[in-house]
Amino acid sequence: MKQCIVLHAVDSPRRDMEWRIYMAAKLAERGISSVIGPKSAIRALHARSKNCIFLGRLDSNTGRTKPDREYVEEMEKRGTFLLFLHDEGALYYKGEYEDWVRKIYPEEYFGSKAVKKVLFWGEAQRNFFKDSHYTEKFEISGFPRFDLCKPELRKIDGSDVSDLKEKYGDFVLICGRFASVNMVADDPSALGNRSYNIRVEGGALETKQKEEILRSMFGAWEKVSMEFSQFVPAIARLAIDFPDLNFVLRPHPAEKESFYKDAFGHFSNIFIDKSGDVRPFIRASKALIHSECTTGLEAELSQKPNINFRPCAGHPMSRDYEVAGASDIGLTVKNYGELQKALSALIEEGFSFQKSEYDASHLTVNLEDNFSSAKAICDLIETYAAGNESSKILSKYRSSNYIRHSGILFFKNIVKKALGYMGVERFKKITVGDGDLKFYRYSDNKLEALWFALGSKETTLRRSEDLLFIT
Repeated sequence: MKQCIVLHAVDSPRRDMEWRIYMAAKLAERGISSVIGPKSAIRALHARSKNCIFLGRLDSNTGRTKPDREYVEEMEKRGTFLLFLHDEGALYYKGEYEDWVRKIYPEEYFGSKAVKKVLFWGEAQRNFFKDSHYTEKFEISGFPRFDLCKPELRKIDGSDVSDLKEKYGDFVLICGRFASVNMVADDPSALGNRSYNIRVEGGALETKQKEEILRSMFGAWEKVSMEFSQFVPAIARLAIDFPDLNFVLRPHPAEKESFYKDAFGHFSNIFIDKSGDVRPFIRASKALIHSECTTGLEAELSQKPNINFRPCAGHPMSRDYEVAGASDIGLTVKNYGELQKALSALIEEGFSFQKSEYDASHLTVNLEDNFSSAKAICDLIETYAAGNESSKILSKYRSSNYIRHSGILFFKNIVKKALGYMGVERFKKITVGDGDLKFYRYSDNKLEALWFALGSKETTLRRSEDLLFIT
């Protein structure tokens, strides 16, 4: 029987690990195995593989660095089928939307024999490449992460939702989106060289002067700074004005947790929690308060009421820096008075959900009823698996000491010096993460609980110090 292995490189474990597991479960139902790990580990594994399918983006955000180019060349040599799917594929500033889409989709690789499909979250992104010579490779796939938010998959978070409610009681979730001014140590700063170079790699210098690029960088930072300066005191005022209501504040994965812990340590009804994925928090909450955040879309899919706090809404300076899609989801409020009134109304209405009037499905097709991103992508993978030769990984990465479970491979410390960080750590029975880093580790318990919640059946489990093998 022909074997197919799909490689999944994780960039941000809090954001990407769980939807990767979900995809692996769906692929397992079709007899297709998966390897999930950090980018460095997957690249080390890929260097010793043949005829695998790679689902995701390249190592850098733009895919245009020298190591990225070498990666594509290596894929061509190793018979890898690349299904290019970017994990930040749709939500960008309105005034720079086309620029950012072109930055993250490296068109110069579309003609590579390794690139079998270029997967877009929605029609809005594909339209920018309508004159490309490679339109036959383009597919609207949506993003599997959003599948997990739909009501039919609510059961996968049942245990976590119960735990969160027991821990925090009835609570309103508040999500940060202010990494530009409260960034973690292991991510590029908003005004630093890497942020500038990302724009240059994406071709900005071909159409703009350096001064224009810098003006845009600082303009976006200014808007986020203004929002942050009003968002933080608004949280404090909510805690004072609603003393009988608990608030769980969840920093963005690229935000420092310590700032919020320090600022809100005075309040007994504000809790800071950056653990795991945001989805169970949304489901456990009464409502969500955000500021042009992706979590607004996730709340919409989860059928949770959400308030979009936008203190810069309507300001001429901020118009180009509104986040497409996220700026229009939820009940928009522009100041604390409106925020207080909106939350009071939700409490009186029993936190009832009303679907947003704005339709963002052109940006993210998952918002369409009955659309499954996982099914669309699994169908493509199954087609390519049938026509490809059997996938192979060198025997040095196999072990007689492994955990066997149905349908998914986790590799840890494949090449220890190359790892940098892992999304899975063996022998830790708690979830590990420093809230001031993007770095995060899931425990075995957490991953296995999610796996079983997805309906996968256990077969044989064997552990090794450096490898968790599930097939």
